[in-house]
Amino acid sequence: MKNIFVGLLIAFAVITSAHAESYSNTTKIDVPEYNVYKNWHGWEHKVGGTKNDVVGSNINVTGSSGTITDLNVTINGINSKAFVDMVFVLVGPNNTSVVLSSNAGGANEKSWIPTPSVDLTFDDEANSQLPYSTSFNQSENEYPLLNDGSYQTSKYEMGSYYINKGQYSVLDPVADGFFGDPGNFATENTLAAFDGIAANGNWQLLAFDNYATDATFYNGWSLDITTNGSSGGNTAVPEPAEWALIILACAGIIALKLHQRRVCAL
Repeated sequence: MKNIFVGLLIAFAVITSAHAESYSNTTKIDVPEYNVYKNWHGWEHKVGGTKNDVVGSNINVTGSSGTITDLNVTINGINSKAFVDMVFVLVGPNNTSVVLSSNAGGANEKSWIPTPSVDLTFDDEANSQLPYSTSFNQSENEYPLLNDGSYQTSKYEMGSYYINKGQYSVLDPVADGFFGDPGNFATENTLAAFDGIAANGNWQLLAFDNYATDATFYNGWSLDITTNGSSGGNTAVPEPAEWALIILACAGIIALKLHQRRVCAL
């Protein structure tokens, strides 16, 4: 019986050594439109946006132990007439930066109907990146709108739509330092860049609208962090899947011990 008890403790410790912790900020964020002004001729574009147009939202992680083994980010309730204009950057407490999305998705300028609200999760294990268009012609097929789902980080270069009107947009706000020191950006633009660091500290989601005459807002965001330490976040007990593994492990140990006793009895 003592051996069974010890085995159960070992199985429990091994299975629950990784913990998922969830943190969120539910504040609605309005992203300022790219600088424009209006005169009697209609809409006229200024020459460029500025670093002051970058808007940030914070999540302060506390009570976590160990280091990160996996991290996912969800941006909730995104509403945008032209998501392709948007750049989203995640900055960790160690100042490492990763581009979640830039120049991805499309616009709906032909009909000027806002893109439906979507929830986007960025996950290295997702099957694909966000859709991307390089031409932006006046055809419905050239405007890949967004759907709820999980996607890999999606950093794209500007398409011909922007290149032809480059005087109206910042061609590379990352390189131009709009989101801080360009040297802080991960060489491999994946969320795995945060693996191995402590989760505690201030996390920032930065957003910038890189073209005029559209509007974007989102309804908060969240971090799902898995660490190799004891849980200190918002999920202090094992998930249902972890409980199932624990039960199976316990049943296996008990069955093995019962089998050993039968063999000895024979």
